[in-house]
Amino acid sequence: MISLKKIKDQLEKSENPLILYDDDPDGLCSYLLLKRSFPKASGFIVKSSPYVTEEIVPLIRNYYPDLIVIVDKPVVTQDFVDKIAVPIIWIDHHPIIKLKGVTYFNPRLKDPEDNRPTTHWCYNLVKKDMWIAAIGIISDWAKPSFFKKFVKEYPGLADENAKKEDVLFSSELGNLIKIFDFILKNNTSTINKCVNVLTRIETPYEIINQETKEGKYIYSNAKKFAKRYDDLFAKAIKIKPDGNIVIFTYTTKLTSFTGEIANALNYKHKDKVIFVGRQKEDRINFSLRSEKIKVRPILDKAIKGLDGSGGGHDFACGGNILSRDFSEFIEKVRKYVNK
Repeated sequence: MISLKKIKDQLEKSENPLILYDDDPDGLCSYLLLKRSFPKASGFIVKSSPYVTEEIVPLIRNYYPDLIVIVDKPVVTQDFVDKIAVPIIWIDHHPIIKLKGVTYFNPRLKDPEDNRPTTHWCYNLVKKDMWIAAIGIISDWAKPSFFKKFVKEYPGLADENAKKEDVLFSSELGNLIKIFDFILKNNTSTINKCVNVLTRIETPYEIINQETKEGKYIYSNAKKFAKRYDDLFAKAIKIKPDGNIVIFTYTTKLTSFTGEIANALNYKHKDKVIFVGRQKEDRINFSLRSEKIKVRPILDKAIKGLDGSGGGHDFACGGNILSRDFSEFIEKVRKYVNK
């Protein structure tokens, strides 16, 4: 496995690096940490799919990169790699995927149980912008090793003795995480503008207190999604558990909040498995969460033989299923959860 120092060396030598990042706060913060330390880098958000595939190769070629760095994407396909003519570095923390032609950093290569967020590793690489690192790490249900130092340097955002889930859902830092999450609900053009603004913001107070025009811009582009989320969560929280599982499904052509609702329900029902699904055309996109039960093995068994796919971590994963297979799929999930 490549070291963080060698990755840093390659970024410093590169004249035109391109960073591909996931469309969640961990992916965004990983990119921001690298971009703010390596200004020559450009960013490319890979939206609406966990996969980096050959379909985006023509778009990437328009940047004329001499180095590609992929952060926090769970799956990179060999077809993508084979069509790229420059070095590729992949920094990730999801289950290991073996590829040819990729320089790979994944803590699971040394310790299969080490799935600390990608933001954690990017922060260790650059060693600056602690507040951005805190947002990315806690957004992915981990607590930074530097948390006490962060609380002292940025008072009023979190209690240093709070559990990570309480920070996520009951603190000003948690509100910042939600802002970072919601700006990623915009169209790609607006997301790129917001990300560009975030590269210039110096403190989290600019955003949370709307102290500068840059902070106000970020805040306003997140706020417009807050009511949609609140209305949807108000429906979800009324759902009663079915044995050891809480199942909430919804239909909308607008913004998806599937992962966010699943996380919030997981906080409210710590002893249950959470299933949140969103009907979109002829498929249902879903998220599975649990504090105590490994849901990834349940997903893998339940989806076998059906028209669907999924992946993720042991206690937080997701996927999609054809609508006509949903009844069979959810019954299998119920069976495995409640057995």
